[in-house]
Amino acid sequence: MSDAVRKLRNYRRDLQIEVEVENQQQIADALQGDPDWLLLDNFPSRLLRKCIKIIDKKAKIEISGGINIKKIKKIIRSGIDAVSIGALTHSFKSIDFSLEFQE
Repeated sequence: MSDAVRKLRNYRRDLQIEVEVENQQQIADALQGDPDWLLLDNFPSRLLRKCIKIIDKKAKIEISGGINIKKIKKIIRSGIDAVSIGALTHSFKSIDFSLEFQE
């Protein structure tokens, strides 16, 4: 993972690089490549806090997976930089309507 980040960084220095990680080992590996962002996906709250300390501002942190509006207030104070909430799209209630034009 860190090799891929380094190669991309050498190829396109102008890009912000974000790496999605699913466990602590992947965090350690990704940080060796010096990414701009880490996306922590589906981390339980206890582990999330521990991983934020491990990252220690070496990269910006985005979290996703199981995040809802109720959890945001608690999580946002933990030192993260961004939150992805799937509930904004997959839980949206839509309505069925049409618009017809006549001359």
